[in-house]
Amino acid sequence: MRLLLLSGLREVEVLVSEEVEAMPISIEINEKTNPYLHKLITQAQARLEAQVRAEGMAKGRAEGKAETVVKVLERRFGPLSPAKRAEILGTDSQRLDVLLDRVFEAPDLASLFAEE
Repeated sequence: MRLLLLSGLREVEVLVSEEVEAMPISIEINEKTNPYLHKLITQAQARLEAQVRAEGMAKGRAEGKAETVVKVLERRFGPLSPAKRAEILGTDSQRLDVLLDRVFEAPDLASLFAEE
């Protein structure tokens, strides 16, 4: 009897999970219902938004710098291979600065990267 009962419950598990996910469960937290919790959530949301914005801006600056390095290298040494282009586009900001500092002194692309 127990095996039959457990077996039946296993089949219902999927159905119960689907129903739970479909249920709109919400808790209204506002200044009237819970001012302290509302303040904490609002502050956390503001901090998160600021962090995401800062990370997005930093990523955008790094991508712009990488594109500039690619453009300068291609202007100086000719077209880059897809692998070299991908390498540069995926590199960190400090390395990009080093490449920019050395690009005008290097006689060719190979020596520019050999000095690293």
